[in-house]
Amino acid sequence: MYRHETRVCGGAGGRRNRFFLLLFFLFSLTSCRDATVYHVYQVIPEDVGWKRGDSLAFHLPPGLSPASYVLEIGVRNTDMYPFRDLWLSVTRTSNDSVPRVADTLHLYLADEKGRWKKAGSAGGYYQNTFVCEKPFVVVSDSSAICLRVTHIMRENPLPGISDVGVRLLKK
Repeated sequence: MYRHETRVCGGAGGRRNRFFLLLFFLFSLTSCRDATVYHVYQVIPEDVGWKRGDSLAFHLPPGLSPASYVLEIGVRNTDMYPFRDLWLSVTRTSNDSVPRVADTLHLYLADEKGRWKKAGSAGGYYQNTFVCEKPFVVVSDSSAICLRVTHIMRENPLPGISDVGVRLLKK
């Protein structure tokens, strides 16, 4: 004998499945949102080291909307870095103004006992990210803005710093 079953969608199981599907969709939407508008690292030649006068130039892309951004500085170092801290000067220049120091940063890469702050390493490299306290404000054409990062340590050249990066995030 033929038996016909009718299942009604929307029962307790159907609602639960739709709830999890909606929850998954919402999480996937929020996980794809990234506030990063600019993120670039520059390599420092290991055999030469970072010379005191060598500034790393980060030219911002055109089209950044006028706004206040969060500025992060990223530093990658090796075990060859002889200090626990690092002093940097971040200078902002643009076509229409005189260069000015945006910030002097005192960054700690290791704790008081000399242990690198970031546990573990990838291939002998340690990476730290530091958030600048002052907001980074873009008021006009961002293509004219250049950030220059220079170390202001006594050691010359400075060994063990492999890369330095700049990241701008929407507030």
